[in-house]
Amino acid sequence: MVEQIIVTSGKQLKTGLAFESIKPTGGRSFNEQLESCIEQLSGFIFPEGEARYFITQQTFFISAKSREEYDVRSSLIMDKVAGRCGKMIPATSIVAQSPALGSEIVLELIGTRAAKGKEIIYKTAGDLSYTVVNQGNFKVVHANGLMGKAGDSIQESAVKAFESAVDILKREGLSISHIISQWNYVEDIAHL
Repeated sequence: MVEQIIVTSGKQLKTGLAFESIKPTGGRSFNEQLESCIEQLSGFIFPEGEARYFITQQTFFISAKSREEYDVRSSLIMDKVAGRCGKMIPATSIVAQSPALGSEIVLELIGTRAAKGKEIIYKTAGDLSYTVVNQGNFKVVHANGLMGKAGDSIQESAVKAFESAVDILKREGLSISHIISQWNYVEDIAHL
């Protein structure tokens, strides 16, 4: 799966991007830990009711013992995210890689502060959500969850992921040569 694509026009500006992680503060079950992470996410975005950050990308690392469990947990996560974010869903990815220390879920965020002249746009391409940040001549595109379907080989998944990436870049008036950073996750790569 292609985790994210970050592109720029080449002009150096302070982007104000911040990296954060959220771990569950309580709960034994997956559902309880997910609820804990979503509640913390709301507090992060809207401290005291005022928007401080815009989330440009979120990656959920989850434990899943089977594809079926992954699909059920992914659906639950996306329902919770949609319930919290409405139509403004940031680029979202769900990676089947068990978090450390017995947690069932951990949430990694990339966010940006609101600023004069900065535009944050939440978009979709098919069933994928992605985020665009424009500030002057600077453009960042965060696209997550680009992957194949259940049962695809690694090669088929990779081809579909990069086809999705090229489509999103084309929609944004960019090409694959604009990519300056990307992460590829291979499901359960750390499993022994």
